[in-house]
Formats: sequence, C-alpha cells, structure tokens
Amino acid sequence: MSDPPNKYKIETLCDFLKVPEDRIDVCLEEFKEHLKIHRGFQNIADLVVGALGNFSPFERELEASFTWIDDGKREKTISLEVKKR
Repeated sequence: MSDPPNKYKIETLCDFLKVPEDRIDVCLEEFKEHLKIHRGFQNIADLVVGALGNFSPFERELEASFTWIDDGKREKTISLEVKKR
C-alpha cells in the first residue's frame, strides 16, 4: 500500500514555505494554472454583477484558496460558493 500524497493548503504566502524546496517549481506551475482559472471565474462574476447592478444579490469578490496535492497528476478541482450580500 502506497503512502497518500502530501497536501498543502495555500491561503497565505507563508504557506508556500511548507512545500518542500525540491517540489516548489511544480507547485508554482500548478498554482499559476489555478490563478488563470480563478481569474476567469472573477471575470464572469464581474460581468454578472455588473449586468445586474444594484439588483444583484451576490458578492462581487470571490474567496479562494489553493490546495496543492503532490501526486504528479496535475488534476484540478474548483469549488464555488455563491454568497448573498
């Protein structure tokens, strides 16, 4: 039975220091992809809230964190939660 992969939840810059130095390049590459996806969701949220104006019951800003799983799979899972104002 193999060991489970290491998981690193990134919520602050200091959290990157938990990633082993020899794995940081891989982590940062996957984080870069995560940022591109997050930016796309932020753009969609901006469009929806902008179109609805003051009638929008939704928050414009998205909250996010990044959990890097050091398993070599480069899989992505995105979870969205819509919060009302």
